[in-house]
Amino acid sequence: MFVVTSRAIFKSLKTNRIAKVIVLKDTIFPYVFHSSVLKRNAFARFVSLTGSVSGENQSIENTNGNKLCFETGACYIPHFEKRQTGGEDAYFMTPKAVGVFDGVGGWASLGINAGLYSARLAELTQEKIAQLGPCEALRALDCAVTANDQIGSSTAIVVGICGDRAVGVSVGDSGLVIFRDGDIVFKTVEQQHYFNCPYQLGTDSNDAVDMGQKIDIPLRVGDILVLGTDGLFDNLFDKDIKMAIEKTNAFHPNDCAMLLAKKALTCSLDTKRDGPFALNSKKAGYLFLGGKADDITVLVCRVESLH
Repeated sequence: MFVVTSRAIFKSLKTNRIAKVIVLKDTIFPYVFHSSVLKRNAFARFVSLTGSVSGENQSIENTNGNKLCFETGACYIPHFEKRQTGGEDAYFMTPKAVGVFDGVGGWASLGINAGLYSARLAELTQEKIAQLGPCEALRALDCAVTANDQIGSSTAIVVGICGDRAVGVSVGDSGLVIFRDGDIVFKTVEQQHYFNCPYQLGTDSNDAVDMGQKIDIPLRVGDILVLGTDGLFDNLFDKDIKMAIEKTNAFHPNDCAMLLAKKALTCSLDTKRDGPFALNSKKAGYLFLGGKADDITVLVCRVESLH
């Protein structure tokens, strides 16, 4: 096992005493990854955070007597061609807020690693939420965009627990699906200027956080939230995600995140299975066959009571 060295993760370790942050390479649990990707040394990151933490920055929001938190697992598998730079996705996780960010790869044509922008945006957003509280997830993202000193752009989805509600915003084509008792009770909608050109925050972009889809949904203990970049949602249908969620109550969200990322990876490399991206391509008048290889980030959050 290898310790993750990203600044954002170490920042979370400072405020979450019992957080576990490890990297599992293909030498451990090789069954996780598709064989063709194993040859390229793909890796995954897993983080587990519980609500049993203390500290000034982990204050418990209480509305109508409800005290809720996230128990969250995450898995990140970068595109095999981006493994040396770590890919362009980023995320953060705390017991009261989570976020997923997808750096726009088009910056590579200018010699810029968009992964640096998304990583900094994730770090700043987490810091702002610690200052403002999880109820201000949208404002925290807006402040983070203004403060980001990196060049690039990124999609973003940030969700915080405010009393007994999930509040936040989604900008672009990363997504959130909320399951309750096996049924989907909420799903974000992709925001695109045109096909495969999502709304994005950052350098020279006219898109703003206020243009994003607002999130304000009641939560119950046992609800499951799945957040992911388009590497997940371009390759898996709702029914595929639901099948994994149905098993979540029997094992940890880490395992569910790993299962979803593994399935998305396998589908992305399948040239015979048309996934959501291929079907949407046809609707837009383009011919695209098979899955879509991309960075894959999956967060699975189970809503728990702090009592």
